[in-house]
This record gives sequence, C-alpha cells and structure tokens, in this order.
Amino acid sequence: MKHQRICLTIAAALAAACAPAAYAVDVTAGDWKLSFDGNVNAHYIYSSCQSFDSSKAVAGGLACVGSEDGEKSSSSVSNGLLPAALSISAATTQSGYDIGVTFGLYPGISTNDGGSPNLANTSGTRNTALGTAGLDVRQVFLTFGNKDMGTVMAGRNIGLFGADAILNDMTLLGVGAGNGNYAAPTNTSLGSIGLGYIYTDWLAQINYTTPDLGGTKITIGIFDPVESLTDPGGATPKAAPGFHAKIAYKMGDSLYLSASGLYEKQSIDVTALSGIPDQKKDYSGGGIDFGGKYDINGFEIAGWYYYAKGLGTTGLFVLSADAAGDPRKSQGFLAQLTYKIVNTKLGINYGQSRLDQADGELAPTLVAKNDKVTFGVYHQLTTNLLLLSEFSHLESKNQAGDSNKSNNFNVGAFVSFCSRNPWPPPEGGPDPHRRVIQCTGDAPSFWGSPCGCCTRYNATPSPTRNGALLRHPMPHTTPDQVIEYEPHELKELLDAGRALLIDVREPAEFAAERIPGALLFPLSTFDVRLLPPDESRQVVFQCAAGGRSLTAARQRRSLGQPAAHLAGGISEWKVAGFPTIRIDPRTGRPV
Repeated sequence: MKHQRICLTIAAALAAACAPAAYAVDVTAGDWKLSFDGNVNAHYIYSSCQSFDSSKAVAGGLACVGSEDGEKSSSSVSNGLLPAALSISAATTQSGYDIGVTFGLYPGISTNDGGSPNLANTSGTRNTALGTAGLDVRQVFLTFGNKDMGTVMAGRNIGLFGADAILNDMTLLGVGAGNGNYAAPTNTSLGSIGLGYIYTDWLAQINYTTPDLGGTKITIGIFDPVESLTDPGGATPKAAPGFHAKIAYKMGDSLYLSASGLYEKQSIDVTALSGIPDQKKDYSGGGIDFGGKYDINGFEIAGWYYYAKGLGTTGLFVLSADAAGDPRKSQGFLAQLTYKIVNTKLGINYGQSRLDQADGELAPTLVAKNDKVTFGVYHQLTTNLLLLSEFSHLESKNQAGDSNKSNNFNVGAFVSFCSRNPWPPPEGGPDPHRRVIQCTGDAPSFWGSPCGCCTRYNATPSPTRNGALLRHPMPHTTPDQVIEYEPHELKELLDAGRALLIDVREPAEFAAERIPGALLFPLSTFDVRLLPPDESRQVVFQCAAGGRSLTAARQRRSLGQPAAHLAGGISEWKVAGFPTIRIDPRTGRPV
C-alpha cells in the first residue's frame, strides 16, 4: 500500500499514551514496593483505500492510497493505538518524601526488523519470514514529593501538550485510523492522531506539579528540545530547553477541564536557498490546547481544541515550517459522544486537523486538512477482557482542494493483566483517576483508567496516602467482584469527597463509635434499594471487622451495581491510626 503521510515515520511514534494496565503483581522488599502490570492487544484491520489511479498528491495526508498494481484494500493483524505494555515500578516513603521510579516497555506484535519502532519505516523491512517484533522504551522516570510540597517528575514520560486529548480519545484501546499494514515497521495505529490533535509524544523532561488546590493542579516544566522530522538540514543544537505547562480542574467524577501549552525555538538549515554554507534560520514553535469532558446519566461528552504556530500537524514539528524556515499555523479539534449500557459503551467521535501554508508559500500539494469520523462498540466481557469493533472514514485534502478518502474496519480484543482492581472501573467504582495521575496530571481517560495505565491506562505511579504521585497496590477484588479497600485507600476517597460510607452495624455500636461521615443502615434491617442516590460518590460499606459489610456489598452487587467495603472494618481503621468519633455513654458527648 502507498500512504501519503510525509513518510510517516511518526506513524509509529504514535502509539499513544500509557497503555492500559492493571495491577497484577506486587512484591515488597524492605521499604520498597515493586509492582508489575501490563496489557496485550490485537486487532484484525481491513482498509479500503483510494485507488492509485484516482489518487491525488497530498503531502502529509493520512488517508491511505492503493498500490500501482491496482490493489486498493489491505488486511493486517496488528496492535491498535496502544502497543502491548509491561511496566515495572518501585515506590517507597523516606523522611516524609514519597519516592518512586517507573520503567515502561512497550512491544508490538507486528514484524519490525528495522531497528527503532518509531523511525525504521525507511528500512523496507516489513512482514517477512523469520522476522521479529519491535520494543519501544517509552518511560524511564522518577518522582519525589509529598502532599504539602507537590511532586517533581524527572525522566522520560508522556508530554503535557495534547495529552488529555489522546487519553480521552475513545479509540485509545482500539484502532481508529488504521489504514492497512501501517504497523510494519511501526508498532501502533493512529487513532485520532493528526485527525483532531497533535501527538503529545514521549519526552525527556523535568516537571513540578502543585498540591491539589481545591480541585485544581498546575504543572510546569522543561523538556529536551524535539528536532523536526521534516525540516531540511538535520538536527541543530538548541541553546534553551523546550517549555510546557498544564492546568487541570476536576469536580467529582463528572466534570474535568484542562488547558496546556508548549514552546520551543527551532533552527532550520536554509543553505540551499541562501547559497551560504551552514546558513541557519530560527523560528518559534508554540501552541495551546484546551478542552474537557462531562459525564451525566451514562452519557459522556468530550471535546478538545488546539491552535499552534510552528508546531506542524500530526506530530510535534512535523511540517511545521516551509523550506525558508517560515512557520506554518495549524489548528484542530476532537468532539466525542459516548453512551454506556451496562458493560457496553457505544461511541462516535469526529476530528479534524488543519495546516496553513506559511506566509508567501505556494505548496498546492501540502496537506490542508485531515479529518476522520469513527463509530465504535466497546464491550467489557470480563473484568480484564475488552472486546471492541470500530469503523472509521478518513479524508485528506491538499491546499489545492484535491482529496483522497479511505475507510477501515477493525475488530479485536484488549486484555490487561489485573488481578485486583476492575479495569475499566465500573460506574461508581474505584477512583478512576488514581492510575493516570503521573501521565496526565490528574486527567481522567476515556476508560477512566490506565497510564498505569496512563489507562493510560499505562503503568504509571499512583498517589500514596500522603498524596504523592507514586504507585501502591490497587484495592483487592473478590471473586464475586466486591472491591475491598484498605483503610488508607478509603481515607483518600473520603478526603476527596468521592466515597459515601455506609455503616451496617447496629445502632448501639454506631452510637458508641463511628467513622466520621458514615451513615447508619443496620444490616438487620438492610434494604439496598433504600440507599441514598448519589452518582458523584462511590458507595463503600463498613462494619466492625468486615464480615457484615461484605454481606451488604454482595447484596448490592447482586442487583448489578458496583460494590465495595472496608476490609477489616472500623477495627483496621483504628489500627491504621485514622480518627473515629467516640461517645461517652455517661455524658452522651464525644470523647
């Protein structure tokens, strides 16, 4: 197949965002806890491309084009927007500081004998006999901090600009824009990359994130400057780092808003135009993106918009300037609507990315617009097995108005090895943001899960009990899908206003001592249908030692509703050193 994609070396770099992962194996060694998690996914992808004879030249177009021999369809078995993932993290607390490290390894399933899974598409090595798959090392970073000072992250991790758009893209666990045998030699499809947002990329960076400020967090940082894939002259030394920042606001589990920005100065070799050896020209590349999501009664509405100058399209600094070093402007948006019916989510998203010519530039075959619409069905067959199918239609148009069109259909499966927390979390289930914090700065993903998935869904650190961005084990889940919280996990949910605590002990026990904020619904007269409706908080049951609360949780689960309880009850709560309200029976006053 022939693709008009600026030779999309980036099509590989695209693998988006943390891969959904769930917590499977935790090993304690001294003060350190070592965690392993990951996923494997595979999809059958059929693409129908623009025929070669009717195709137009669109430099940077993402719609696929058939081959010269007349074949215009393609089939492949490949990863989707996410490659497979194996993440290894370690965390500890020393002298009041939470410290963590993460290594994220992301293999593909397609043959790749060309070296880098992101920059090997010129090798010509495709799906040949005796080949092997590629490995992408995306994450190598450390974190340290606490709830008072905030958190410092240093190393290689997902960027800030555009991250929320990809993490909330419903095609994250699917394929989106697949377009045939795209995965050789790269590891992933495009999803909606270049079709509504610019790929955030994985950057060497140093960031600082503030503590929670009334639901708001701010992240600022620097990153190793990114070289352009398309500017002539090759890489040039940079006198200053790149700069990026993000602000995010979250209200309960229903509303999330964010905005981010990026700036970097580029240098381009214009020797061919000036005739002067080693002649350079500098230009500034910068952009902003903003958007959000809102959940109500099973519906989720999400949208993101970006505007940039000198950043290009599809990936950072791809087609960002003309041959004279003059920057091009770009903009785009992604709009999405989904609806969840029990364990099945139906969705549609539409996105487009536009690129303008530089001032005075005349490039009629340069891409002007890439857009895509995707219809998807995502069914959670079991706690860890997701089955999905998508249909996408793409169109790429050049500056002269000529266009190519293509369609692709995919069906596949996504498994995260997660022996603990359900993934994606059920409605009202465990806090969906715990596992995405380091990847996204508290950005919920479309699946409410991974980066540790930074799922993503990915294997990234989660907050510990004092609020730093480090991983700790997710709550245990019983065979009948009741979530069992440890005291410090429940305390986090209560402090954040995301748990409704129901005490199922008898009135005399409740009167003598109780956990602050708990409501009394004795098990002896318990009717799960009488619980107060509160979609913004997760219902967690609690008793003296965990037996009665598990019974109540199972009753709620039998009605098809998410259920959780406090393992060990109020006894373990007190052992952990958390406060209770005690009443002196002689005076009737709190002790």
